[in-house]
Amino acid sequence: MIYKINFMSEEVDDFKLSFEASSEATFLELHKAILAAVGYPDDQMTSFYVCNDEWERYQQITREDVAEPGHEDEDLYVMANTKLSEFVEDEEQKFQFVFDPFNDRVFYLDVKELIPGEHLDAPVVSRSRGEAPRQVDELDLNFAA
Repeated sequence: MIYKINFMSEEVDDFKLSFEASSEATFLELHKAILAAVGYPDDQMTSFYVCNDEWERYQQITREDVAEPGHEDEDLYVMANTKLSEFVEDEEQKFQFVFDPFNDRVFYLDVKELIPGEHLDAPVVSRSRGEAPRQVDELDLNFAA
């Protein structure tokens, strides 16, 4: 099955990005495709969040295993080991992709269509418009004396 996924940004109105990805693709494969499409380096602790219809987060999918000692029994999802199909049950499934973790800046992802009987080897950009926001906001180092 192929998922058609639309990306939006609150920061840049004319930025739109769409991907097609196999249901068997991992979140890490989608992560790498996103970074390549928007020209971001892979040097941030990015993550995905599964969201409800109001964009409220309820499950995190991390880049690295960040389990704390003593909390091994908690559900932890790592991008490399988690397939898209584990969290996409139907159209309109929503995710957030945190690309600037220090400022909690995100892309909003919305699964728009499920295409059964199809497969892709890797996620591909199906539509791109506008420029993505800068990955990391620059810190204001001008302190009042």
